[in-house]
Amino acid sequence: MPLPWVRLDAAMPDSPKILHLIDGHKEGMAAAFAWVSSICYCGKVGTDGFFSRSALARTHAKPIHTRLLAEYGFWTPDGGGWNVHDYLDHQQSTADTQRRSEKARERAEIRWHGPGNGRL
Repeated sequence: MPLPWVRLDAAMPDSPKILHLIDGHKEGMAAAFAWVSSICYCGKVGTDGFFSRSALARTHAKPIHTRLLAEYGFWTPDGGGWNVHDYLDHQQSTADTQRRSEKARERAEIRWHGPGNGRL
């Protein structure tokens, strides 16, 4: 179950790690955008922070960005793709999203059809 949104810290643009990436390389700004795009992609498809090589285009990353994001610790190589570093420390897991969605459906069912209607 995908997330309809992802969390980004409002102070993220001023983060020392982001500033180091941006100031450290002329492609740093584009790499930072690819990192944010990777978070959005993982939330959209519900992968808990992993994306495969075949999904790399969805992050808008060029090879130089991939190298920079791994070098600066934003992405961790993992077999046929990458993991967004600390993704689940900041984003809701797919399992949690599914549980919350199910509870919301149950509440809606009760609201519209009443408790004990035999539909749940």
